[in-house]
Amino acid sequence: ANNPFVLVNTDGTDFRRSGDRFNSHVAAVTANFRF
Repeated sequence: ANNPFVLVNTDGTDFRRSGDRFNSHVAAVTANFRF
């Protein structure tokens, strides 16, 4: 993925386990940052 948060996360298994919640959080943060 091109998301810097994903690139920083070196623990791939942990990211996949909590991927849905993490992606939703990043989307919300990105939206708040842009608007």
